[in-house]
Amino acid sequence: MKDNSGSAFPQHGDTFEEGMTLRDYFAAHCDQPGQVEMAENLGWEIDDRGVVVDFTKKYAAISQDKRLAAYSKVRYQMADAMLEERKK
Repeated sequence: MKDNSGSAFPQHGDTFEEGMTLRDYFAAHCDQPGQVEMAENLGWEIDDRGVVVDFTKKYAAISQDKRLAAYSKVRYQMADAMLEERKK
């Protein structure tokens, strides 16, 4: 299970609601994934110059569900990296 690092907005006092985790908050505020991050996640070829081979054609050929799943996965990978860096 991933370390969510607790609530992004902890409340102290009479009531406490966990709500959004810090991991969710970071994922929601990450930059939009680029072509290379998406291609790596989807297992697509990246040439030796760091260019995704036929990105537009491949991206158009996959379902919206697959696009959104890859997009979300990349954002959470970024959030996990932020949480790791935060521990230092």
